[in-house]
Amino acid sequence: MTIAWNLIDDPADRRAAWAEVVAECGYATYFQTPDWTDGMAQALGTWTSAPVAMEFADGNLAVLPLVKRLDSEHHESVFPGMYGGPLFLRPPTDTHWDEFDRVPLWYEDAFFVESPYAPFRWVPNGLVGWRLYTHRADLSVGFDGLWRAFRTNLRRSFAKAENADISVRLATTRDECSAYYDIYAEALPRFGRNLQSYYPRSLFEGLADLPG
Repeated sequence: MTIAWNLIDDPADRRAAWAEVVAECGYATYFQTPDWTDGMAQALGTWTSAPVAMEFADGNLAVLPLVKRLDSEHHESVFPGMYGGPLFLRPPTDTHWDEFDRVPLWYEDAFFVESPYAPFRWVPNGLVGWRLYTHRADLSVGFDGLWRAFRTNLRRSFAKAENADISVRLATTRDECSAYYDIYAEALPRFGRNLQSYYPRSLFEGLADLPG
C-alpha cells in the first residue's frame, strides 16, 4: 500500500510547514526548530539549512531538519552533537514510514541523528546513523522532590553557590548572552576529549535577537 505525497519546495512554505510540525508533534527539541537551525548555521558560517518537508495526501506532514555543508554535499540531521531525526504532524502509519524511509537514500554523503524524545525508533534504511540519549527530570514533583533526588556532590555545589551569592537569571540582551558564553567557554575544558560539540560566541549573542 502506498500514499501520494509531494515535496514542499517553496522556502517560505517549507519553513511554515516545519514550524507547524515542531509546534504540534510534541517531541521536537529546540535543536530541530527553524530558528535554532538558521541561527546555528549563521553563527558557524560553514553550513546552511536544508530541510526536507513532505506533504501527504491525507494531510499529514513530515519534516526532516537537515543542514548542508557549504563546501560539499555533506548533510547532517542536524548539527553535530545535537538531536535530529524526523518529525511528523500526526503519528505516522507504516505507509507514511514506507514513503519517508526513502529520503535518506537521496543523499550520497549524509549522517543522520535520532532524537531520544521521539516515540518511535528510526533506523534510516540501514545507513550510518546515531542515537543520542539524555536524562529527564519530572518537574511536577516540585523543587523539594527534585532536591531529595540530588546527589550529595550536587547539593554541596549548590550550597557553595548560595554562599558565594551566585544567582541565575534569564539573559535578555546580547551583553548578557555574551557573559553566559564566557561561563560556557570556561566549563569546556572539563569535557576533555569527550567534547562532542562547540558553540561560538556569535550563536549566544544571536539568541538574544530571536523572537520570544
